[in-house]
Amino acid sequence: MTLVTVALISFFFVVLKRLTNSVTFSNMSIFLGVWILLLFLFLIRLRPFEPLSLELQLYLTTFFALYAFSYFLTAAKSTSKARVAKPAIWCDRYRASIGRFAGFFFILWAALFLLFINSIQANISVMLLVTQGGARKALSELHNINLWFYLFGYLFLIAATMRPWGPSIFWRVLMVLAFVIVLASMLLTAAKVNFVSAIFLVYVVWFNKVPRSKMTLLRHAVYVVFGLYFFIFSFSLFTGKVIDANVGSTASFADILHFGANALFYPYDYLVSSLAALNKVFLSSQNHSYAFGSTSFFSLYKILTAFGLLTSDISLPSQFQSFVTVGGVNTNIYTIFYDLIFDFGIFSSLFMGVFLGLFHGTLDKAEYYGARPSLSFLSQISKLSALLSFINFRYGDTIFILAVSIWLAALLLGHLTTSPRRPILSMAGPGGQKN
Repeated sequence: MTLVTVALISFFFVVLKRLTNSVTFSNMSIFLGVWILLLFLFLIRLRPFEPLSLELQLYLTTFFALYAFSYFLTAAKSTSKARVAKPAIWCDRYRASIGRFAGFFFILWAALFLLFINSIQANISVMLLVTQGGARKALSELHNINLWFYLFGYLFLIAATMRPWGPSIFWRVLMVLAFVIVLASMLLTAAKVNFVSAIFLVYVVWFNKVPRSKMTLLRHAVYVVFGLYFFIFSFSLFTGKVIDANVGSTASFADILHFGANALFYPYDYLVSSLAALNKVFLSSQNHSYAFGSTSFFSLYKILTAFGLLTSDISLPSQFQSFVTVGGVNTNIYTIFYDLIFDFGIFSSLFMGVFLGLFHGTLDKAEYYGARPSLSFLSQISKLSALLSFINFRYGDTIFILAVSIWLAALLLGHLTTSPRRPILSMAGPGGQKN
């Protein structure tokens, strides 16, 4: 039955790619692609996870069917000869505004990162953090450590990748250094998903800027599979996240021959265990003891409370989920569906598929036609939430809410909002062929 679910979602993916207008890496293609991959990996059963329940498979199929239908209504191909603004061209037209945003985000990132480094130095020292192993545990034991710098790191990387770098060697060297520093700072959060998702966002923006062949995409996919496995495997060992007898020190990090099966399977476990955990708690995850929607929109409640718009005694869930054991793996991530079901119930949460489809369709269509670069910028951050849908919703919720706030400020200030006065590029390319 799981195979049928994978086949149906794959069918939705193919149909939407054919019947709608969107760039290669759209919100839709990332969201559905992540879930096709997740379900396929679950299907091959490299670990003794329980088979997906029939109820969960019906839920997922219904959710993605509603998502596909609403996405099609929003992003369906128009019969009119609408013109398309290629990202590489409209990014060049708005390079000054995009550059100002990149500089603004970099300054905010730098200020918060320096505060983070100062806090680390006052407690355990940066050198000890990056050399002792078990970095994740060391950070979790510290209080009042601000990790918000990585959020602005995301925004800088997006804006800097969108902006054409120009022919100046000095500017190119400066940008490369900035990229390296910001990406390296992601590693100091001791959370591999921050670094991986940052690399992913940079690649998506870069890939979508100019047309690239399917063979290029396939070749890159091979690199990504091997690269991600090595990175998740090695970084998880170094930070002490893998549960194994030989993990947690630089000696074990260097001696790969002594790593046990838990370490070797950790990248697979990390991706698939969230779906197995959702399967285990699917019919028992609803709870009404907290404020309405506070699990799915945890960050929004926290922000409103911080600004005094809500009382501090409002009932909110813990920032971290409780652990559950599935197939011999301990995990506390349950995919986005856990939070939605927890807040709204099984049947009501299905309608979030309709909202998400409409939302993704609006952003993808705006990015494809390039009429509103501000929406295109917001679309890039939305792709982060689509990518991270295999883990809990509140992670992407935190980042997305921050991005929306900055985007609204951009609209207010008038940056990145003006539509081009004339169509930038038609759908017909050289020789009269459609791109």
